[in-house]
Amino acid sequence: MSGQSGRSARWVDVARFRKRDVRIILPLTVVAAAGSLVWVNPVFVGAWLGANIALQLISQALCRRILAHAAPGPGDERALAGFTFIETLGYGALPFALLMTGQQNATVAAMAMIGAVALSGAAELPASRRIAAAALVGIGFVAAAGLLLSPYHGAQMSVAVALIAVAAMFAHVLEADRKSVG
Repeated sequence: MSGQSGRSARWVDVARFRKRDVRIILPLTVVAAAGSLVWVNPVFVGAWLGANIALQLISQALCRRILAHAAPGPGDERALAGFTFIETLGYGALPFALLMTGQQNATVAAMAMIGAVALSGAAELPASRRIAAAALVGIGFVAAAGLLLSPYHGAQMSVAVALIAVAAMFAHVLEADRKSVG
């Protein structure tokens, strides 16, 4: 799948979806920023929002460039996957900051954001395992880092159980994709 080239390559659909989905993602990003002001420093939130708007603009330009090629190839898919990883880490900075507050409601909000990114990545699995894996690995890294580095995480056993729960969520996402394909 990911080694295909030409317009028939399914991974090119990811670029098409992203061009369209920006109308939903951008407003949700603003809502996430506004909501996080309850817990996180406004300067950080403003910087996060600005960086993520910039990443969305870069994503749109990259997708336009890919779709402009007569026959996008594996290098284009790798570029989109690499950018997806960076973009996911950028987006993940806010849920990470929420986890660092140690507040229960902020943690719930952070995990909701992490889950939404995981579902978004999972939606791209049928088109490109490489691109979807970049998103899933990126947000998985954010979740694990947030749980491990939070100064308020509590006992080691509670961190281990939380990490297992996050891993189980990702395993379920991958299993749901396997069932939808097979």
